[in-house]
Amino acid sequence: MSCLALHLLGPPHVERDGVPIQVDTRKAIALLAYLAVTGENHRRASLVNLLWPEYDHTRGRAALRRTLYALRKALAGTWLEVDQEEIGLSPGADPSTGSGQTLWVDVDQFHRRLTACGAHGHPASQVCPACVASLTQAVALVHGDFLAGFSLRDSVNFDDWQFFQADALRRELAGALERLVRWHSAQRDFEPAIGYARRWLALDPLDEETHCQLMRLYTWSGQRSDALRQYRECAQVLEDQLGVPPQETTTKLYKAIEEGRAPPPPVPDRRSDLPARLPAFLQGEDRAERPVFVAREHELAQLDRYLAGTLSGQARVVFVTGEAGTGKTALIQEFALRAQAAHPELVIAWGHGNAHTGVGDP
Repeated sequence: MSCLALHLLGPPHVERDGVPIQVDTRKAIALLAYLAVTGENHRRASLVNLLWPEYDHTRGRAALRRTLYALRKALAGTWLEVDQEEIGLSPGADPSTGSGQTLWVDVDQFHRRLTACGAHGHPASQVCPACVASLTQAVALVHGDFLAGFSLRDSVNFDDWQFFQADALRRELAGALERLVRWHSAQRDFEPAIGYARRWLALDPLDEETHCQLMRLYTWSGQRSDALRQYRECAQVLEDQLGVPPQETTTKLYKAIEEGRAPPPPVPDRRSDLPARLPAFLQGEDRAERPVFVAREHELAQLDRYLAGTLSGQARVVFVTGEAGTGKTALIQEFALRAQAAHPELVIAWGHGNAHTGVGDP
């Protein structure tokens, strides 16, 4: 199976079977990105108008032919569908060789993961445990603005299309990051919440509510000086960009943190509808009376990051080690309960062994 991968959420680059390929001209990159993102075949005349709006009919079609030649050469003659009137990309089988070929576009993957959250039976503004994996995978695909650093100086039509695509994707990313911040904050997983909040703020540094959210998160995670610094950063940005001070609510939050009167953190979301297929030693004798687990939020957040990486394709093996009685089993139990509550289709396998005799169950 041959695969063409287009990475467009950030500086554009193209890979064939995992190997980067060079496309000779910027117009060829623009044409490839446009065909991939729109997912449609386009008439030659419309492509000429998109990429060479200043050219007449004859010059435009000649320029398109030269660009197609460069693109065919880069793609080794595959994936393009070209006839006398229309041009497109084909992710299907190659009839000349009988081999399969796959087209992978990060923009499509991003949208698929966001769309998956809409099938969980709740409003789009809310987030449920099943949403977290999809949202985490979606934001991990984004490495910058759409086609970051790329432009066509002689094609205002393509630049306009690129601008509106980037703007729409930026708003979708902001929504996904906001939901992840809200979810991790509710779980008191403050480290990942801070990371997502900083990415969210980078999309719109003038958003005071995001500055306030970061101030609260820093305070809740014991980083009071960072919370106060965040207020000063907010005030500086607003002064530089708009010539205005922070809103009264933002300043009140700052003073409350400064005086040790910060709002309390959210109550952790302890879900009682844990999956019945969890092994008995993870469920405990009475799940309804499971004790509150404390003092291991840092370790749990680290395990959550490892799990998120695995779900996005970066698998690893993690060892939890320590002396007897230091809470290794309790940590694993809590992590497993939270993980399967967040990811209902996650399968947990377990075993037991005696370190001294070597006897145990797989």
